[in-house]
Amino acid sequence: MDHDPTRPRQHVSARDRRREERIGTSGAAVMRDSQQRFIARCLATNVSSKGVFLMTHDVPGLPREGQIYVEMELPAGAVPPTVESRTVHLCRIIRVKQLGKLVGIGVELLERLQ
Repeated sequence: MDHDPTRPRQHVSARDRRREERIGTSGAAVMRDSQQRFIARCLATNVSSKGVFLMTHDVPGLPREGQIYVEMELPAGAVPPTVESRTVHLCRIIRVKQLGKLVGIGVELLERLQ
């Protein structure tokens, strides 16, 4: 259906569609396969209670679908930054975005294991 020019267009940004509040931090992360073998070091950004966006170099064997384990260290917000906690989550890959030599991977946190 064509847009009615007499009505203003409504733009919904990603921020408006998000269900969970994002934590304004980033931290080191490790991606592991289903056998918990090392795949890649990552930067965890855009963290919420339900998911995280991982940035990493594109390496052979980097998964584009399925389940992975993500180990994260998130800073506590202290100055200088200190590590608040190390967590390990079973995750489902929900989005992959190629960014030149980097890859962004959006994952849903399914289960906290540690």
